[in-house]
Amino acid sequence: MIEIKDLQTGFSAKTVSRSLSLKIESGSFVCLIGPNGCGKTTLLRTIAGLLPAKKGDIFINGKSLRQYSSKELARNIAYLPQVREIPDITVDTLVSHGRFPYLGFSRKLGRTDHEKIKDALELSNAGRFAEKRLKELSGGERQQAYLAMTIAQDTPILLLDEPGTYLDISNRFSVMETALKLNRKGITVLMTLHDLSEAMWFSPMVCLMDTCGSLRFSGTPQALYDSGLLQEIFDVSVAKTDFKKSYYVFLPKGDV
Repeated sequence: MIEIKDLQTGFSAKTVSRSLSLKIESGSFVCLIGPNGCGKTTLLRTIAGLLPAKKGDIFINGKSLRQYSSKELARNIAYLPQVREIPDITVDTLVSHGRFPYLGFSRKLGRTDHEKIKDALELSNAGRFAEKRLKELSGGERQQAYLAMTIAQDTPILLLDEPGTYLDISNRFSVMETALKLNRKGITVLMTLHDLSEAMWFSPMVCLMDTCGSLRFSGTPQALYDSGLLQEIFDVSVAKTDFKKSYYVFLPKGDV
């Protein structure tokens, strides 16, 4: 379980968000949405332990984030950033880095590690280019490779910052389905998404931040639609239609 209590995030003298409080039960699938610059990425990085909290605290399974060693935290939380460097290594070497929190001083991979790497490559659909170097890949293929590394880390909590970055629509849907498969195995998934329609379609729970970095809503997509906050915060019109389940279409304000 992730529990955020009166959290203030930011960098040195700059505060991004204030008084964030949220509880995410183990095994949940949650999409975090909000306007550009509202602090979604900063919040994920703070939960991942990459940024210190300016105020308040984060608890993972009842234990303060401050009490975790870096290795222990890496065995509990895997984080896929939106932007990252491109080292000159092969995809399978990159994915093997996800196993580092479990290795001893020799950094030698064992049978379990190789099995986790293989499974991650298959789940992420990156196995077809496992032997290629990252710099030879398209942006979408690199994103799948980094997703494989994150999956190989084999943690109970998965933080994904815009996992569909660089991907075409078919592969974006594939990434979402992969995240849902992991969630069905009991993994807690918290991700940021800019595509509101995808967030509302795939996620059973949505959290909405506003331009001031405040958490304005946490609940089901239907309840968020009914609240009117989408129209208020994004300044758009929202239309609802039904396929197999409710689907939400976002249009310029006044076009519904």
